[in-house]
Amino acid sequence: MATTSERIPVTIVCDNKRHDVQIQSSKPHGLPIVDDLQQAAEEATGIPVSKQRVIFKGKTLRNPGSMLCEVDIEPFSRVMIVGQRFDPEQDAACSSIQKTLDACQEAEKKMKSVQEEMNGITMVSDL
Repeated sequence: MATTSERIPVTIVCDNKRHDVQIQSSKPHGLPIVDDLQQAAEEATGIPVSKQRVIFKGKTLRNPGSMLCEVDIEPFSRVMIVGQRFDPEQDAACSSIQKTLDACQEAEKKMKSVQEEMNGITMVSDL
């Protein structure tokens, strides 16, 4: 059993690839939880936590707040991650947000141009 300051080595299997990771609690002096495992899995696989399904010993781990020791994950355990990587091109909502952001940035550029022009007019009229 890991102590509060230890890193727990775990092998994450995703898309037939193995990723050896070290799981450490995100909280000071805390034991690692499933969410800590998911964060490490996101870094290793590129699959966002929200799109992950964590499978250990044939069971899906549904509670991200469970301590790893509560779900029997010990050092050198093998955990499977199933999920879809984020692709902004395919995500309609993200695409819409990106278009809005682009429009806002364009409007901001125009506003700066108008502000500079107004400042120039003000300087001329002050003379």
